[in-house]
Order: sequence, then C-alpha cells, then structure tokens
Amino acid sequence: YPIFGQGGGQALAQSMGSEMIGQIPMRQAIAENADAGRPVTVYKDGVLAKAYQDVAGSLAQRIAIRNAQQSPTKRVEIQRP
Repeated sequence: YPIFGQGGGQALAQSMGSEMIGQIPMRQAIAENADAGRPVTVYKDGVLAKAYQDVAGSLAQRIAIRNAQQSPTKRVEIQRP
C-alpha cells in the first residue's frame, strides 16, 4: 500500500531536496511477525526482508560516502543544570 500515493515517496523526497533511499512495502505481516518476535528481516528469502535489506544497504553506502567526503559530525553533549 503506497501511503504517499503512487510515486509519492519519490516526490516527497525531491520536494525536500533529499534522495529517496528505498521503499518498504506496507504489509500486515510486518506487524504480526514483529509482535510474535519474528522480525521480517530474519526471512532472508522474503520480499519484505529484501526491501529492508536494500534500504539498510543503501543507507550504509550513503553514510560511508558522507563520511569519506565530509569532516566528522560534531558530538552533541547534553549538560544538565
């Protein structure tokens, strides 16, 4: 089920000046398996697991590129009064 409409995720990313890193199909099985302690990613042959793995791989690749091209992110420290 495309929650942003057909092609809506790509359009949203473009409107925000961002790049879409992937798409996760919305299925009832995701919630049902998670509630039963079976995350969808453990089913390596499934379409849903592949979608999650593709997004994770794409994100890891973009992080590696960012880290190679830019200085390290500054650490944020929270000081309590």
